[in-house]
Amino acid sequence: MSILQHLSTDFDVRIRERGEEYFDQRRVSLGETRAGYIRAIVRGTGRYRVEIRWRPEEPLPMEFRCGCPYFEDWGVCKHIWATLRAAEKIGVLPHVTNGNGNSHAAVIEDEEDDDWHDEEQFEQRGDAALTRPPPTSRPNRPRWQRALDQVRDQMHHGGQSVGVAWPENRRIVYVIDLEATEAEGLLAVELMTQDLLPAGRVDRLKPLRLSRASLPALPDARDAELVQMLIGANRGGVVDDYLEMDHRFLVPEASAERILRQMIATDRCRLRPSSKSQSLITLTWDDSPPWEFTLRLVRDPREELFWLRGEFRRGEDRLDVSESAAVLRGGLMIRDGVAQRYDDGGAFDLVQLVRGEKEIFVPEAQASALLSDLFSLPRLPKLELPDGMNLQETRVVPRPRLVVYRPPAFANRLVADLVFDYGGTMVPSVPSHPAKYDAAGSRLIWRDREAEATAVNLLIAIGLKFVSRESGGEDRWRIQSAKLGRVVSTLVAAGWVVEAEGKIYRRGGKFNVRVASGIDWFELQGGIEFGEQTATLPQLLAAIRSGDRMVQLGDGSFGVLPEEWLQQYGLLAAMGQIDGEHIKFARKQLGLLDALLATLPDATWDESFATLRAELAQFTGVQPIDAPEGFVGTLRPYQRDGLGWIAFLRRFGFGGCLADDMGLGKTIQVLAMLQQRKRDGVGKPSLVVVPRSLIFNWLSEAQKFTPDLRVIDHSGAQRSIPADKFAGYDIVLSTYGTVRRDAAELREVPFDYVILDEAQAIKNNQSESAKSVRLLKADHRLALSGTPVQNHLGELWSLFEFLNPGLLGSAAAFRTISGSGNIELGGRETLARVLRPFILRRTKQQVATDLPEKLEQTLVCELDREQRRLYNELREHFRVSLLDAVDRDGIGKNRMQILEALLRLRQAACHPGLIDKSRIDEPSAKLDALVPQLEEVIDEDHKVLVFSQFTSFLSILRKKLDARGVVYEYLDGKTADRQKRVRRFQNDPECKLFLISLKAGGLGLNLTAAEYVFLLDPWWNPAVEQQAIDRTHRIGQTRQVFAYR
Repeated sequence: MSILQHLSTDFDVRIRERGEEYFDQRRVSLGETRAGYIRAIVRGTGRYRVEIRWRPEEPLPMEFRCGCPYFEDWGVCKHIWATLRAAEKIGVLPHVTNGNGNSHAAVIEDEEDDDWHDEEQFEQRGDAALTRPPPTSRPNRPRWQRALDQVRDQMHHGGQSVGVAWPENRRIVYVIDLEATEAEGLLAVELMTQDLLPAGRVDRLKPLRLSRASLPALPDARDAELVQMLIGANRGGVVDDYLEMDHRFLVPEASAERILRQMIATDRCRLRPSSKSQSLITLTWDDSPPWEFTLRLVRDPREELFWLRGEFRRGEDRLDVSESAAVLRGGLMIRDGVAQRYDDGGAFDLVQLVRGEKEIFVPEAQASALLSDLFSLPRLPKLELPDGMNLQETRVVPRPRLVVYRPPAFANRLVADLVFDYGGTMVPSVPSHPAKYDAAGSRLIWRDREAEATAVNLLIAIGLKFVSRESGGEDRWRIQSAKLGRVVSTLVAAGWVVEAEGKIYRRGGKFNVRVASGIDWFELQGGIEFGEQTATLPQLLAAIRSGDRMVQLGDGSFGVLPEEWLQQYGLLAAMGQIDGEHIKFARKQLGLLDALLATLPDATWDESFATLRAELAQFTGVQPIDAPEGFVGTLRPYQRDGLGWIAFLRRFGFGGCLADDMGLGKTIQVLAMLQQRKRDGVGKPSLVVVPRSLIFNWLSEAQKFTPDLRVIDHSGAQRSIPADKFAGYDIVLSTYGTVRRDAAELREVPFDYVILDEAQAIKNNQSESAKSVRLLKADHRLALSGTPVQNHLGELWSLFEFLNPGLLGSAAAFRTISGSGNIELGGRETLARVLRPFILRRTKQQVATDLPEKLEQTLVCELDREQRRLYNELREHFRVSLLDAVDRDGIGKNRMQILEALLRLRQAACHPGLIDKSRIDEPSAKLDALVPQLEEVIDEDHKVLVFSQFTSFLSILRKKLDARGVVYEYLDGKTADRQKRVRRFQNDPECKLFLISLKAGGLGLNLTAAEYVFLLDPWWNPAVEQQAIDRTHRIGQTRQVFAYR
């Protein structure tokens, strides 16, 4: 039985298989071999040193060592098995007759004495070294123990090989191992020492075993630098991981020239031609220009074949590649004891091929195939062709071609291949070989790397992602379906050809549109030209609604909708109704069509539409209107503009949304308009729908500014007259809840105006409130809201379906084109242009010059039934008890009781929970009015202060704000870090609300970031309230302040 059969039981079958592969691939380089000892280098992911030891008289168990990580964990590895196979092949393994049934392998441990590791001493002792007993074999120890053992040995042995004193007669010799250098293509260096003996004699060379700690002991600075360079460059070389650095190094190509030059400069660089050579050659350096590697194709007419040969050229000199002793990667070669430079054109593998094969013959019939393969290589040196074989070399600017398709395994995914069209010859973008050989035309097409790189960069810039690269194939890119239109438009505009599944993509061109007028509608006709094909507007609209970015044309090709068209016109087109080959728009959508046609210089229209458009164009702006007779008060300039804007809407039959910032008097402008309608003798009532908390505020404002208007409160249980009796009133005030309940009755009443205050209440077009108000009949419609859009643009559809039914098309179409409100920038700009006449918004900053520095207003809140009942019971209780006490003891003795009664009544007016904590979750008229106001101010990006003398009232408010996710700060008399909270409110853009107890915040605070102040309850002393307002209206405040009580 062979020794490998015995050992095979210690090696897993997979390890043996991988070891066999390494052996077959000739990765094993045997070094020293003698009885009882084998040393080898095995090339794997790195270069690993393998040692095998045994006693000749008793070969088993054998002891192994390898520098690979796998061996450290398991004690065996593929490198050892490959070495055993190589040793077996040359007959250096011992034979055994029987095995003992135990493990035949052991690990060479690091604890052995120095002689075991000192290769030079071991060689000098020869076979005598084998007479000592081998180290005791021990089971594999844990990796962490072996690692610490290695550290211990390095600390113990470091520096002993050189010592602190370097003999004066000793020098370092750098030996180039020519066989290893040729085999690896890299510079193989051995560090040796040589002692100079008397009478001019020299001792034999010995390996220099250095530890890193001993480098400073080298006397020659050149040697210290070179050794350090070799260590640094030897990342992939052979390093003894046990005690000391190995004396052999494999130098990477990037460092080879510099290290070789410096070694030669010491005059101690030698060349060992072969492992059997007894003498070394002194190496010199040739600093002449580098040789140039050239491939030659030589015709042999007798044999009807070609020979592919390689040679180095320098000027008139010629050198066959096989004449060099060693050719290294990175442009170095060694010939006749001289190191020289050469340029392989980046094709070192070709140099190795022609050196290894000497000559390669190719039959004449396969010459074209040879040229095609050569020119398909990523890098090709200079090529010399025989006489008579002439190639027409061409250089043209390539035209990129992107082929888009759906891979079979991923039908919902778009990918693309990139090729380049060089004058009719298609060249895949990968591999990036320098030229393309066209055998049919005997042409050599040189590739334009710069143009190709520009094309690839463009794909990356427009969002394509490179997903795979197949050898010899084409680049594959992934395209998001939603971006396909923009991708194709960009590429076609850049001169590319784009193809999908055999069909050509066409870029949209001229947009032809004509408008025809009907009785109560407009008809949009036309389409987009795609070359000789045309896509009709209904085709485009259908594509948009389905989310496509392309339409199929009559010839089977695809028309890609231009991105700019989608942004500018897609929103408008989706607002119409498809009618055969046309799109219809309601007459109310005149402004919509006008905005569309403004961007189409080639559009045409009939005379009727031209007349309407001209009338609309004559409108040069809102003309201010003075306050009507009977209005008590003075309108500010921007409010007079508001009256003019409402009159403009009325003239054209449009509804509109007055979206001024809170505090700018939207209610006053509406009351002034309604006063004018009364003066004009309209004779119809107007319905004003408001949140329940604002009913009394409207009643109060109407009484103050328009006392001539007859106003009725038609809300809740106070609805005193039926709807058919409204004719006797100018204003009917109602709530959204009442309108929902009385929708069937109210829809029969013809109103002059239906006006929605806080119109964001109908933002959900499916809500009962939105459906109810759309049923109402009115000659004119108006909405008031400082925040017409709170969450997304889709809310606009519900608002404008009330104001101007049909203006924005169907809800489904608008939802599709707006993507739940996420309309692209171009679409938003178009939508803004369409809606601009119908929305009037002025911010505080825009009308600052029209405003006083400080405006104060009282908001009237009506208690609901339950809160009023509690208030009345409390009032009656105190009235009875206090009257009896005063009659009995006089006012002086009951002063505190009177003050307590007033305090409790004020608390009851604020919130029932201030009187009875069990009622903390009940509604409050003040909070019902306050919270929507706060939300509106915050949505308008303003900052606001809220004061109350009752901290318990502020606590109830905080609970409501927390439930809504509102960010705020809080301060009362117990707050310790007052300035920290003030700084946050002043500087944090996310914190727009500050709740402050009236007493704690009355003095010492500078809160100029706020523009709005709400006083939830009156204080005994009005001066304290004024001090609270002055927290924001003081030096440093550059904006107007609005204060509400």
